[in-house]
Amino acid sequence: MFVGVVLVAFTIAAFDPYRALLFSPILLGAPHALSDIWYLLVRDSGVPLRVRVALAAASGLILLNAGLVLFGWKVGQHVDSILLVSLLAIPMALVVPANKAVPQWATVAAFACVLLATSFPLRAVVAHLHNVIALIFLFTLAWPKWRKGGVALAVFVVVGLLVFGMALSFTNVAVFAKPIASPSWSPFLSLTFGAKNGVAGALLFSYGFLQLLHFAVWIGFIPLLKGDIEWKKVGRAFGFGLPILGVGVILFTVVAAPLSAMIDPLKAREAYLTLVSFHGWMEIAWLLAHSAQLMASKEFSLRKTFLFDAAGA
Repeated sequence: MFVGVVLVAFTIAAFDPYRALLFSPILLGAPHALSDIWYLLVRDSGVPLRVRVALAAASGLILLNAGLVLFGWKVGQHVDSILLVSLLAIPMALVVPANKAVPQWATVAAFACVLLATSFPLRAVVAHLHNVIALIFLFTLAWPKWRKGGVALAVFVVVGLLVFGMALSFTNVAVFAKPIASPSWSPFLSLTFGAKNGVAGALLFSYGFLQLLHFAVWIGFIPLLKGDIEWKKVGRAFGFGLPILGVGVILFTVVAAPLSAMIDPLKAREAYLTLVSFHGWMEIAWLLAHSAQLMASKEFSLRKTFLFDAAGA
């Protein structure tokens, strides 16, 4: 089934990339963000509660700040960057001291330096990166449950179609080859890091294709692998504000985005990305905290780093 979804995502990204980049976040963004929050912060028993509380609190502040920006409130130039650094650093500090997880703290320091001291498009890097993280989550969870050959085939198909589509983007065969220079593509060009022509087309195809898979992973495949959602657990989350975070995401993206999309889909997409972009950073923060915890207990491995809620996997 996953291979079928991959083929559909490739077809959409290759033959109608503009609409894929424009409408998929509006239609699929909110459900996938809620699933991401649910499985990493509510259902995960592999990371201490205090770490998930910190992730939820920092994410909530970032969401609040994004909402203020969206409605025209003026905030400090570095407020968003400081909040993102806090999102990475605070959960780490609650897990282990710096001297017991040097690689993770070095990563946090690198993120902080780039965010606070340069104009490097780090947010675009994270946008691309978090699509890949979702696939690694999926394959890690699927390894003990699917046939090993099936997981290997899924990886092969994803990588093969990704390389094939990016290669096509350098030719006149690809849909991306010509229209990318038109003004209508300008909302997506931040994802190309200033590249031109075929390179820009390849980067946009990669993002569009992997973004569709990212949505499918969090909306469909991770819930499938993790079992039925136990809604009674929502009540327990009130202790650290996750329902408030979830309601905020619902109000701004499930309700407001489709309504505004009828009038101006570009503004609806921008509003969604403004409000929910924190979740990619949340995934990275969760990985850093989880891997640091494993390293401190001398149980670190790449697979364990990505295997959340080990008891339920």
